[in-house]
Formats: sequence, C-alpha cells, structure tokens
Amino acid sequence: MDNQQNYINQLEEILDERRTFILHEVLFRMKNELSYYTMTFGNLYKIFLNNGILGKDMYREDFKISNIGVPSEEKFSDKKSKEELSIRLSQFDSYLNFLLTYCTFSIEYFNPENVKKVASLIQYIKWEQFTPGSDHFLTAELAKLIENDHNVKQDFTAKILSDSTKQLIKHTKNIMRDLKILSDFDRESYKLEFRKSVLSTVALSSSMLSNMEGTLNALKKVAASKMPNRVFFSNLVKEIIYEELDSSGDDLKEEVLKKLQAGGAKKVQERKASPDEILAKAIKTLASANPFVSEALVKLSANSTNLDTEKESFFVRFLVALHVLPKANDKDRYIEIDLAEESSGVSIKKTINVNSFIKSAKKTIDDVSSVKSKMSSNSEDKALVLEEFNNAITSYIKLVKMLSAINDFFKDKKGPQGVMRNIATEITSIKNYISSARALRNDYYTIKGEENLLKK
Repeated sequence: MDNQQNYINQLEEILDERRTFILHEVLFRMKNELSYYTMTFGNLYKIFLNNGILGKDMYREDFKISNIGVPSEEKFSDKKSKEELSIRLSQFDSYLNFLLTYCTFSIEYFNPENVKKVASLIQYIKWEQFTPGSDHFLTAELAKLIENDHNVKQDFTAKILSDSTKQLIKHTKNIMRDLKILSDFDRESYKLEFRKSVLSTVALSSSMLSNMEGTLNALKKVAASKMPNRVFFSNLVKEIIYEELDSSGDDLKEEVLKKLQAGGAKKVQERKASPDEILAKAIKTLASANPFVSEALVKLSANSTNLDTEKESFFVRFLVALHVLPKANDKDRYIEIDLAEESSGVSIKKTINVNSFIKSAKKTIDDVSSVKSKMSSNSEDKALVLEEFNNAITSYIKLVKMLSAINDFFKDKKGPQGVMRNIATEITSIKNYISSARALRNDYYTIKGEENLLKK
C-alpha cells in the first residue's frame, strides 16, 4: 500500500507539472501549428480552384458546422473524382477554419473524443504520401487530378505545391506530437483518479490477474458509485491492474513517469520562446510572402505588355497630351485604377506607371529580405531591426492594396494575347502572411511588455 501511495504522489506531482506545461506551451504552439496548417492548405485550395483542378462548392454556404468533424472518406468512381473532391476539400477547409475560430483550446476540450476527431481531420489527406500511387484513397485521387493538370506543371505553381506539401507534412507532425501529449495526459489523469477513487477501496490480490474479465466487471460496479460521471475505460483499468500486480509492474510505472516527463521536465520559463525568437519568426513569416509578390509582379508585367495601347483611357491620353504624364515608351504603361484613400476609405481614381510600381515593389521585397538577413545575423541593434520590420509590414499592407486595385483593373481586360493573368491567389497568400506576421508581432510586444514589468 505504501508503494502504491508513493506512486500516486509521484504521479500527481508530474501531472501537475504536465498540466502547467500544456497550458503555457503545448496549447499555444498547437494552435499556431494549426493556424499555419490551415493557412497553407487554404492557399493550396485557392490555387486548385483558380486552376480548375477543383470546382467551386455551390453548397458551401449551406454547410453548417456545429462541432468538429471530418468529411466523408467513402470511395468514389473516377468519373466523380473532381466533383467529390471539390465538395470534400471545401468541407475540409471549412472544418479547419471552424476548429481555429470556434473551438476552445483548453485541456477540457481536448478529451479523447475530440483528440481523435482533430487527429483524423489533420490526416484527412496524407501529405507525406502525396503521389498518385498512395495507398490512401483520397490522397491518391487528389494527386491524380493535380498530375493531369498542365497548369500545375508550370515552374512557379509546381514549386508552390512542393513547398506547401513540405510545410503541411511538418505541421502535421507537430500537431500530432501535441495531440499525443494531450492524449497521454488525459489517460494518466484518468488512471490517477481511478487509483484514488476506486482502487484504494478494494483489496488487491494476484488472483485479479488470472481472472481479468471478472476483475473488470467487479471494478466497474465499484466505479459506478465512486466515479458516477465518468466512463469506465476497461483498457485503462487493465493497465492499472498490470502496473500494480504484474511482475513487471514497477517497470511499467517507471515508463509512465518517464513518458510524462519527456519534453516537459524543465520549468516553463525555460521553455517559453524569447521575444527575439518570436520576432525572428514574425520576420521570417513576412518574408515568406516574397515569392508570391514576385510571381504577382511577373503576371502584372505580362498583363502590361499584353494591354492594347489603343485602349488606354481617355483620361490617361489627355494627361499625356498635357505633358502631365510622359508619353509611354516600350517600358512604360500608365493605367487608371480605383484606390481607396487611407484616411476616408473613399475610392478615388489614380493613374500609375505599372513598370515604376513593379520597380518599387521589388525594392520592398529587397527591404524585407534585408530585415530577415539582419535578424538571422543576430544583429545587436534589435531596435533598428524592429523599426525596419514595422516599416516593412506597412509597406506590404500598402503594396497589397495596390495589387488588388491593379488586379481589378486587369481582370476584365483583353489584349492581343487574350485574357489577362489573375493574381487573386497571390494576393490572398500575401494577406495571410501579413496577418500571421502581425499576430506574431503582437505576441512579441506582449512578452516584451511582461519582461519590462518584471524588471521594475
């Protein structure tokens, strides 16, 4: 009995430490990983829609979600592949956003049932097996659709797909790691409660091992009165019996304690990300938008070249005639866009030189890359790095507004080479990275503020 109580005391202490670890680190980082997973898949999903790999889900607005779930995994015929995947991946995207937006990231929420649901959702597509030859049906079917689409074979789109898949594999691994931590904590918490409430009231004997079915039935009756609001998990109770009565019981208990201590034995303060680490991550996140800006500029340059010069607006030609604007040469293209004023939000007409805008945007990309390099080199002047990072975010916010306005200008135009290239997908990706970078910047200021308060 003393050995049993000693183990209970050890288990209680470690579970208390584990709870603190989960509350201060695991839930926070898992939500971040889920956020990045959702954002990465969301970008891919928009590419699939824009390239026609998937069709628009006409019933998406009618798809109501009240709890976390998983889309259908039933098999379908090749003829229905695009139709079924369009609906299911739309629902998959909706479930991911529901999880992030409406679910409470707490120990209580991540009970065994919800842990299982989230794990199934995250692994709905097996990104680590993302080939037409995958033995996972949905993964193989999506990979086949993509393989047969010539647009995806373009260098940039293929690179986005490759990079996104790698990111999704990484985020899946990290999310599953944290789900296991939550699952282990829940199961050992249940076992601790059972030991204290039920096992402490019965006499243990070796005969309980030889008649496991009878033992479980007897303990279930006791648990009904001692733990009336708890489900009786026979598999976990069986583990307890072996830990207490089997010859290898001490080793089993030791394994439990080691498992709970893994990754969480240090103090929370030592595990908490430093302000500089968070700032570095924020800068890296913003820099991840650079390839999408570059691709948008390539498309805009092509659109500018494709634009029929005779279709320039009368207003632009009038300004050129008055010498307010220089006459366009082979490298210049003036267009008239609708842009909302920052102060009032009122839409105004603005004439811009597309090539000058592209040149300015490329400098913004270089500025963001420069900030990233300074942070990576462990520059001692963090105040300067932070100032430049803030300026970079402001520049990218203005840039994405301009890109949206220019895209609106081109989307209904046609030139000698046909329709213009749309940059909606790139704009969405850039906005997502800006939003994530700003959220991390807020985390930086919060933790930095807490540190300054402690110093006073």
